[in-house]
Amino acid sequence: MKQSRTQVYFLSSERSVTRAFQTGVSLHSHTEHSQEKLDDLPRYLDRMPVVSQFLHGERKRYFAATGANLDFSRAYWRGPLSAQSAHDLERLQIESLGLRALVSLTDHDTIDAGLSLQAGRPAGEIPISVE
Repeated sequence: MKQSRTQVYFLSSERSVTRAFQTGVSLHSHTEHSQEKLDDLPRYLDRMPVVSQFLHGERKRYFAATGANLDFSRAYWRGPLSAQSAHDLERLQIESLGLRALVSLTDHDTIDAGLSLQAGRPAGEIPISVE
């Protein structure tokens, strides 16, 4: 059986490492089209002492005001950037390394960002993907 090797490079100190490559790929970036569910968030917040105390108080206050439990399963987060801004940011970061950039925006449950970027561009320039 062939043994595989992994190498880690730190680009800030080893810029020459990118000379071996022609293209850099960004496979994961979110835009304002994304709807990242927050239903697991309380599990993480409950582990943070100050935050968990705050969240406990908010849960009590919400229940007192509405008679219902605070339901994170209906909550979601949206990225702050438009499709064009997110694509440009990722592209410029890769190009600053001296590489050709291939950027795939991977919003949750929608391909709208990729579709909006494809308009007026050559076929295949902008990949369509979803997380």
